[in-house]
Amino acid sequence: VDNALTAECIRLEMRHAPSCQIIGYVNGRGPCGTTVADAAPDVVVIDDMNDRAATLSRVTEVRAAAPQAKIVLLTMRMESAWLSEAIATGVDAAIAKSASHATVGVLIREVAAGHVFHSFVAAPAQRREVSMLPDLTAREPGIPQWVAPGRSTRKIAGRPIVTGTT
Repeated sequence: VDNALTAECIRLEMRHAPSCQIIGYVNGRGPCGTTVADAAPDVVVIDDMNDRAATLSRVTEVRAAAPQAKIVLLTMRMESAWLSEAIATGVDAAIAKSASHATVGVLIREVAAGHVFHSFVAAPAQRREVSMLPDLTAREPGIPQWVAPGRSTRKIAGRPIVTGTT
């Protein structure tokens, strides 16, 4: 956790869990891989930063330093696209920062014990329809039905719905 107040609140809540021990606090504003690797934690809590890229970089760094650890992300962003990206990067659980500190402690304890599993629904891909045809006038879509059988331009132009300039 890179926020001292949040770290202290979590520490207070975790004291009620005899099986859990807080082994340290790392200021997330700088590299932390060596510190995390030396501590060999079971759970690492990452406080989401304002910059998405920085948060994902931190997750990658922690995952490389402690591959066995469960990574819990405290975040204000609970959109499925963001959570999907965080999970793909290596986050095991996400907790909304709006949760009370006592609740955060309980949730972290449950994640550490392996009692919580949640798979985030992947954000739907942005679907963009692409037309292979240029913009057509109201008359033009009917032309292929006359061209396909091999009719000449003159015969097609003779139809009452199609002009010679279409």
